[in-house]
Amino acid sequence: MGHSDHEHTQAQSRDDISRQTPPPKFAPGDQLPNLEMWTLERRLGGGGFGEVWLARHERKGAAAVKFCTDPVAKHQLVHHERAVVARVMKYGGDHPNIVPLLECNLSGDIPWLMYEYVEGGTLAEAVAQWAALPPPRRLGRAVRVLHAVTGALAQFHHLRPPLVHRDLKPQNVLMAGTVPRITDFGIGGMAVEAGRADKSAESSGSGLNVRVPTMLQSVGSARYAPQEQFLGSPPDPRDDVYAIGVLAYQMMFGDLNVLPGPDVLDALRALKVPSELAALTARSVALDPARRPRDAGSWERVLGTLLSKKTVPQASAPKAAEDSRDEPTETMDVLGSSVSASAALVTQTLDIGARGRWYSRAITRGAEWRLVAATPGEVRVVPGELYRFSINSAATEDDTRALGRLAGLDALVYLNLSYCEGVTDAGVALLKGFRGVRQLYLRACPRLTDRGLAHLRALVSLRILELTDSGGITAAAVAALQQALPACKIIR
Repeated sequence: MGHSDHEHTQAQSRDDISRQTPPPKFAPGDQLPNLEMWTLERRLGGGGFGEVWLARHERKGAAAVKFCTDPVAKHQLVHHERAVVARVMKYGGDHPNIVPLLECNLSGDIPWLMYEYVEGGTLAEAVAQWAALPPPRRLGRAVRVLHAVTGALAQFHHLRPPLVHRDLKPQNVLMAGTVPRITDFGIGGMAVEAGRADKSAESSGSGLNVRVPTMLQSVGSARYAPQEQFLGSPPDPRDDVYAIGVLAYQMMFGDLNVLPGPDVLDALRALKVPSELAALTARSVALDPARRPRDAGSWERVLGTLLSKKTVPQASAPKAAEDSRDEPTETMDVLGSSVSASAALVTQTLDIGARGRWYSRAITRGAEWRLVAATPGEVRVVPGELYRFSINSAATEDDTRALGRLAGLDALVYLNLSYCEGVTDAGVALLKGFRGVRQLYLRACPRLTDRGLAHLRALVSLRILELTDSGGITAAAVAALQQALPACKIIR
């Protein structure tokens, strides 16, 4: 089934790592540099990139802050990755399978990136648990998680120019329950550059004795990186495709120590992996990048076909639907011909008490959504713009109740409350005043029932409603709502 990574990797002892890693530069209670009201609470981890801390704001809650202390990574971030970071913040902030990059500070002695804090484990821990499962069940879980992960990557790969992660590994896929969420978008290039620097240092004799271990070496990223990354090649979606192939192989075996070898097809056939998935895995780990699929879209399509054919054991897929929160794809047709009437008539300031993200766009056709603010906090509503709000998946009932302040704001046309246990029937009742909402996403809201759904009959402008994986809702309630809102497309 391939070979073990231990066959060619010399593990470093804990004492070795300790000697090479400098003491922490921060302490609990320190203020976050260059951003007021944020306090460092506890150290979450560290590595070649630097230190990772849990930071807390009195109103905005918790966030994970990654401080860049490694000299090579710092240079790469400040001088070469600014544009990448800006694009990640623009396009990745609202995808259900991406951990959003909320803030960044690229000035000062120690630059940092702030990500949404996701409680739970990583895919590495999940795969370790899968090892005890029968192969068919393990395959089913692998396919569903990979479908979500590759769908998220495909969205970035299809941008022009593409956005490439370049450091995809199981430790960079967090598991929020059964929902995989990719983190560290925007800093993969720094990991690659630091890895190249370490290889250069090793060849010159200096090696790890004089440098902090980079992310690529200290946590094993090298096994997921194709050789061309270390040779200075420009970012290409095929870099991520290679990582997907290695990761998929390991997930199907339930073992992160195995790597695909020349016998990859035979090994997967022995597991009774569907032939199209086995072939795709083999192509993805080809040494020649020209032989690999050009982007993650190929993976998303093949895995989606397997799930639709029920080729693998089924369960609720943690993959967002096409029209879900990750895709701000409102066209003027979806928004409706009366969209101009939804715009605010006067400029006003609103205090949003719910945790989430606030977006705006011009009414004009083809305008793009832009992230305006992370909430709670004040936002400005101005004439000529439309608005969109996406709640934080960790939001509570208090957060959903705080949304009541937005009732009557007809310029709010897109509302996403997916993956949030704080969404209750009582909270949904407050949405009756949201008459301008055209798209509403309530995916995977476990506390929502038929009683809450009935309140949505008041949303006469609604054109898209997603209820996938909200198991407390019956078909009869959906049918009644569809009858009340015949122009609305209900996704279940």
